[in-house]
Amino acid sequence: MDAHRFNNTVLKYLPAESIERLHLSPIKLEREHEIEAPGNEIRKLFFIEEGLGSMTTMFKDGSQVEVSLFGNEAVIAASALIG
Repeated sequence: MDAHRFNNTVLKYLPAESIERLHLSPIKLEREHEIEAPGNEIRKLFFIEEGLGSMTTMFKDGSQVEVSLFGNEAVIAASALIG
């Protein structure tokens, strides 16, 4: 896979050998798709090629607030890499 084809900044700078080991496959996520939730095992990493993702948190009263935004510079679910 040619790294220059990627819009994701992380993938652009990874060596070709590392990209091969990732077994990448494109997916399209719909708005409000939940990628990970507290307590659930993280099984995949997501490299955003276009669009934005956000992280939210919920208060005890049920209200929700956005705490982070990320785009093509990010890896989502990267906490799996550190255990």
